[in-house]
Amino acid sequence: MAAMDERKPTQPLFWVNPEDRNGEPIGQDLLKAAEAIFSRVVYVTGHFLHDEARAPQILEKVVHSVWERIQNQSKGEEIVNLEAYLFRSVVRELAGIQAKESRVQYGYPTEALGRMGARDEDAWVTSLNQEIQVEILLSHADQRTRALYEFWSAGDSWRTIARHLGIARGENARGLFRYGIRKAWERMLSRRRRPPEGEGGSEQ
Repeated sequence: MAAMDERKPTQPLFWVNPEDRNGEPIGQDLLKAAEAIFSRVVYVTGHFLHDEARAPQILEKVVHSVWERIQNQSKGEEIVNLEAYLFRSVVRELAGIQAKESRVQYGYPTEALGRMGARDEDAWVTSLNQEIQVEILLSHADQRTRALYEFWSAGDSWRTIARHLGIARGENARGLFRYGIRKAWERMLSRRRRPPEGEGGSEQ
């Protein structure tokens, strides 16, 4: 039996400045999406940086960055799933911080995406770890591959996905997806092989 005064770690509090750098209000949909993913952001911050306390600051930075992107969209592209888009942006930010700080090495098999959805995972940590793997890989993918994944993860058939994206056949859509994931994997490996800044370069 645990002692009565045993202290449990507490999760950082959610807080995001609701105004952009010009003092204009940030969209409520984006703020709600940020609050919805906050517990996942805390977890992945601990996963990448071993410091969950940094989660609110990192999420706030990403929210403001995404808001600027939304405001500056020139082609009128619609973000279909704001929570997924925001979480992917957080993972990309964390991966960049991790690379700069050279704290943790990571690498995941290309087949990780293929296993997603193949079985239900009852343990939320296992499921979230898979999600982290997917988001890391997708952060190195091109826009078409990310779009293919969004429809596929929503449960659409390859035939339906092909119709959505103007691709001739379902088999072609699946082939493009596999090709895109393979290229993303290669980009991720290439990034991992680069020496940290200040190392491995020639002295000037």
